[in-house]
Amino acid sequence: MIQFDENGNPQPTGKIRITTPQFKKLFADSFPYSNTRQDIWRGYERYTADLLDIWSGTLIQWVGGSFASAVRDPIDIDLVTVIPYADGLEQKLYTLEQFSKKGGSRELYRVDASIMIAYSETDPLHIETTRQYEYWTRLYSLDRQDRPRAFFEIVAD
Repeated sequence: MIQFDENGNPQPTGKIRITTPQFKKLFADSFPYSNTRQDIWRGYERYTADLLDIWSGTLIQWVGGSFASAVRDPIDIDLVTVIPYADGLEQKLYTLEQFSKKGGSRELYRVDASIMIAYSETDPLHIETTRQYEYWTRLYSLDRQDRPRAFFEIVAD
């Protein structure tokens, strides 16, 4: 069961796998006095649906930041979408970039997003996957004051 500590950080710490409906209930529906959470959630749903329109596989999303905390009125939702490398991905990279913060995801969807390509363990580029995994795990496991917190893994398909 998810609890919040005195700083509003979700506990227990580490990566927690959660379903989309569970995440919505915990972080959108459980804040009836928030002025921003429902709008941000709708942006996240549009973001994920639009991304799935161009990527037909399973997406893994790691969610952290203030939306995934007890902050009443966050400004956006922070997430990393992990896309497993597959043949033909190179042709979609430019299109996928629009689903990152650099490509305008924050303005369009209220999603502060990054895309991480996950290469298989036998691929020479797997070392980049390892680096990215370590970076995002470290970033999402701490709040801005370096206090430990949970982050969430949602599987979208």
